Amino acid sequence: MLKIEDYYTDALSAGIITMLEKPEVVNRLLNTLICNFRGFDFMKLKIAMHPVREELEEYKNMNKEFLDQIRKVHAYYDGHQLALKRILRDINYDTNLNTKVYSPVVGCPVDCKYCYTKNVVKHFEITDNYKKPVFRGFYKMTKDEDGNDVPELFNVENESPIDWFLTYMSDFGCWKPEWQQNVIEQIIAANNIKRRKNKCVDTFQLVTKCPGGIDLKNISKDEDIRNVVISCTVDKNEYTSRIPQLIEKTKDHQVTACVVYQPVLEYIEPVHLDELVKNFGKEHSWVIIGGLVGTGYPPLKYEWIKDIVDKCAELGIPVKMQPDIRMIVTESGHEFLEDGPKSIVESKEIRKRNLAKKEQEKIKACS
Repeated sequence: MLKIEDYYTDALSAGIITMLEKPEVVNRLLNTLICNFRGFDFMKLKIAMHPVREELEEYKNMNKEFLDQIRKVHAYYDGHQLALKRILRDINYDTNLNTKVYSPVVGCPVDCKYCYTKNVVKHFEITDNYKKPVFRGFYKMTKDEDGNDVPELFNVENESPIDWFLTYMSDFGCWKPEWQQNVIEQIIAANNIKRRKNKCVDTFQLVTKCPGGIDLKNISKDEDIRNVVISCTVDKNEYTSRIPQLIEKTKDHQVTACVVYQPVLEYIEPVHLDELVKNFGKEHSWVIIGGLVGTGYPPLKYEWIKDIVDKCAELGIPVKMQPDIRMIVTESGHEFLEDGPKSIVESKEIRKRNLAKKEQEKIKACS
């Protein structure tokens, strides 16, 4: 585990990067810091972005539109400046991390009391009104020399497949139908490029508390997008009705369906999971279980999720338990599970092989 002191710096050059949108800066900072630093408190993190066009004399001959996209980003954690070159080096060339957090839409009208993202957006002043979703597209499609679609949104040149999480700052079921179509068409184009090159496709996760708002009517039913994981969140027993809604809205398409029991706030019955398997199969169904991170809330009890875990074992559905419930699970004498659907498992295996290959190449270069 890295120490946050390792990132302190006063170097002015640390903040100059190419970036268009503040949400992506916030996403990457939080994703990196939360993964690396125990006890990290985003409320102590401040971000300031400034245009630097007039400062970059050595780049004065560059295109004006490109220069206007360059920002100096200063991030301060509890009074200390962070060395952004180290923790944001993957922003433009994301080839190393397993997960890339990107938010095509910022904002959610659901307004959950425990919403972490709402506080993040407010703290970093990303939008004026979090309850009103803002689409950062529409994302363009161009053609290559052979007439194939090339998407604007996704990096398709990475050697290792990436797990894209696309709803960190929004709810997929609350996106307008045309937003959903635009992003999924970008995914399909990225898939096709990877498949033509005989590469493993990336995975894309879309989560909602409002599965009734999912609209795939303009997406071909013959399109294989099982690397797209569409999830509904169930935090209380009364919301298990969201599962059949998810099935109804996605059953005619080749996707991976997931039920996210997170945060579990009470005992939840393991209903409708058999319907999930019937419609999507064992390899393309998934269950995620987690608690509520933060203070002032009752801790998750293993009795609340035991029946769900037993039902998943009976049906053969992969289960991923979030790290925050590891202690509760193991103290109850049960196994902590970190399994995933076929698309996720295949991606992880390829990343492992690519990482091992890179390590071998380093050893050869040094010998």
